[in-house]
Amino acid sequence: LGSNGGSSPASITYALLWLLGPVGFAKFYPALVTLALGLGAWGFFRTMGLKPSLCTVGAIAAALNSNYFSNTCWGLGTRSLTLACVFLALAALSARRVGNRWMNAALAGLATGMAVVEGADNGVILSLVVGAFVVWQAYVDGNSMKGRTLGSLRLLLVVLFALFIATQSLIGLFDIASKGAV
Repeated sequence: LGSNGGSSPASITYALLWLLGPVGFAKFYPALVTLALGLGAWGFFRTMGLKPSLCTVGAIAAALNSNYFSNTCWGLGTRSLTLACVFLALAALSARRVGNRWMNAALAGLATGMAVVEGADNGVILSLVVGAFVVWQAYVDGNSMKGRTLGSLRLLLVVLFALFIATQSLIGLFDIASKGAV
């Protein structure tokens, strides 16, 4: 009861359930996902160039946001994990000095896809924020045709990798949405 009948998506939530077992999951899941949200927010703020003390304040504010924190306390930790994955995607896109920009875009796509797997409709809505961030970065980097083309390619790479991860959940969402539709 309360779980998928025999099948579960490859997600962070089900990995924690498998690792911790039912009792450990019930005891530690809210704390772990709140910690993940705080760490994801801290990483994003750090890649944006904030000082560590300000990153810590921002991470605490994100982790203890009354909307996400109360949902997590009531057993819906997937919303916190969704936001954590979005923060990780934005951090990967913001990391200009670390790693390859194309590899970071692929990692951002994987994190965005995991946000869709964890959060379903909330993940899809927040994935639009990640896409808007990529478009904004392309606009800021330069108004030249080369800058726009590279920005479009980065957006395409993020979308492709997000679809790669999220396909397992999107098929189920489309099935649910199409039943009863005339």
